[in-house]
Amino acid sequence: MKNYFFCYNKKLSDFLTTKGIQFITVAKEPKSGKLFSLYFIDTKLQQAIEEYKQSK
Repeated sequence: MKNYFFCYNKKLSDFLTTKGIQFITVAKEPKSGKLFSLYFIDTKLQQAIEEYKQSK
């Protein structure tokens, strides 16, 4: 599971989409019921997350 990023932040997920990064799936965490988007971790994803953090 260390190669996957579970994104529970809708704004971040939308930002990643605008950067052309597609999620693997969107699902609901069984215990909390919260929605998350699942991404495979690669260089492009990591760079986009850093860009998102710096824009805040």
